[in-house]
Amino acid sequence: MSARMLRRALRERESQIDEDEEQDDAATAGTTKESAGPSIFSLLAAQNEEEEEVEQQEEAEEAPAISKPDANLGEKNKSKNKTKKKKKNKSKKNDASSKLETDKEEGSDEILSKLLQNVSVQQQEMDRRAAVISVDAKDLRPKEELRLIFGSKAIHSVEKSARQRQGRLSAPRSGRKCLVVPMGNWPRWDGGVSMELVHTKDGVMTFRYVYSADYLEVQKAFEACVSSHDPNKIASLLLAHPYHADSLLALADVYKHIGEHQQAATLLERCLYALECAWSPLFDPLAGKSRLDYSCKENRPLFSALFSYMQHLGRRGCHRTAMEFCKVLLSLDLDDPTGARFCIDYYALRAGQYSWLEAFVESFYDDQSVALLPNFSFSLAVARYYLEQKEEAAPNPISETVPSSDLLQQALMLHPSVLSKIVARAPIKEDAAWSKVLKHRHFARATSGGPSLEHLINIYIERNYLIWRVPELQAWLKDAAVAVCEARGGESATWACARAEAFQADHNEYQHLSVSEFSDRTPTLPPDEEAGAAGGGPNVEVPLDVPLVDRNAFAVFVESVFPWMNYGGG
Repeated sequence: MSARMLRRALRERESQIDEDEEQDDAATAGTTKESAGPSIFSLLAAQNEEEEEVEQQEEAEEAPAISKPDANLGEKNKSKNKTKKKKKNKSKKNDASSKLETDKEEGSDEILSKLLQNVSVQQQEMDRRAAVISVDAKDLRPKEELRLIFGSKAIHSVEKSARQRQGRLSAPRSGRKCLVVPMGNWPRWDGGVSMELVHTKDGVMTFRYVYSADYLEVQKAFEACVSSHDPNKIASLLLAHPYHADSLLALADVYKHIGEHQQAATLLERCLYALECAWSPLFDPLAGKSRLDYSCKENRPLFSALFSYMQHLGRRGCHRTAMEFCKVLLSLDLDDPTGARFCIDYYALRAGQYSWLEAFVESFYDDQSVALLPNFSFSLAVARYYLEQKEEAAPNPISETVPSSDLLQQALMLHPSVLSKIVARAPIKEDAAWSKVLKHRHFARATSGGPSLEHLINIYIERNYLIWRVPELQAWLKDAAVAVCEARGGESATWACARAEAFQADHNEYQHLSVSEFSDRTPTLPPDEEAGAAGGGPNVEVPLDVPLVDRNAFAVFVESVFPWMNYGGG
């Protein structure tokens, strides 16, 4: 440190001491600094003032134009010292205020960082949920899956024969859509439905369908046709309005009940095409971040069309495509009004998507209570069983998860009434071991535990009983059941308490889900009742004196495919 800096530090120290003494001795203002006796700091300060005066005199000699009498130098030095004291006091106040502001800023920064951290965690959870139900558009093509099953040559020959039989009108259009591929014989979309954005929250956009005034008039006409219980009137309505969604769904249901599944699928595809044409450019259900509120009546036709088409794909054996449509259906409304989560495990197992099923249960739902549902309790064990088979075939099997046998035993202790229903529905040939297991008090006295759980178990058996027709799984199931019978009763009681806590409702919370909707079997009617399925009316016949050449060719073509239409002979 130089001598000049040392002198400056000493002056600042002396001014601080003097200021403190003035505040403490305010009552004895008459006493002077000289009476207290000189201190070493005052002597050094006096010496410093003399040296400064000498320096100022030398500067004055070099610049005489701005020099002043020596008598004024002392007064100037005193005024400078007072100014320095004021500046020091002001700087102290500024330092205190700046320190307070700094503390406030640090506190606000800390709160802001915590909020941003919470937002980032929520965003990561949303992205993980959206990723597990995101869909690739190419996986929505059933023909691609059929090519993998039967080979490209077989599918190509079938398509070629269909084109030769139906002509060029059956060829697909060049403008493809996301859900279905429109055919060339379909009319142009009339544009009676549109879609608008309702709101956006946390990066998720909610939409709703909007009907035009003309479409609302068609909707009223459709309700009148439904009240008449005559499918012919609905068919006539479709001739004038070929893309009315509710009419297409109603007529597809009629075709399904009379066994015309391909005609029903064609009408469902046309309904999906019409609803997709109305999508907003911002609406992207394949990404998992677009929502439709099922409580809005205008949105319900898309849910119904997706669910029915998904069931049709499952009957055709396109289980991977059906699973992808189920993911789209589940992402539209997380409340799952159609019960898509009660069949997505079945399609995942049939498609061999075992790892995805485990990731779905772990990532899509906020808690793990979904694993207590009957379908996921058993399906997760089956998925783990097949994954273990693959790991055993691998050169270096590494697995730290719960064994499949333990998962199946937990499922049997949680839902013991499922075992007897699987044995009866699969069916499983009963032997001495099976008879002993089924007579055990854990399974013989098993109850579902409430109407809600009973309904879910019936849905699971109706949807997944085909899974248990594999002999290896039947043997594995018997071994797990024997292990449960040999286990201590305390563990079974624990799982019984968990079941009672998870399903507490006295009423059926899932009564809006029909068990028959989850079945591959479709109810059919006797031939003499097919014509009167919707009201008992006779077949519609066009009089022979009406010249068909004067009518619309497409209208006549559509009428000709209906089984209840008859144009007479000759």
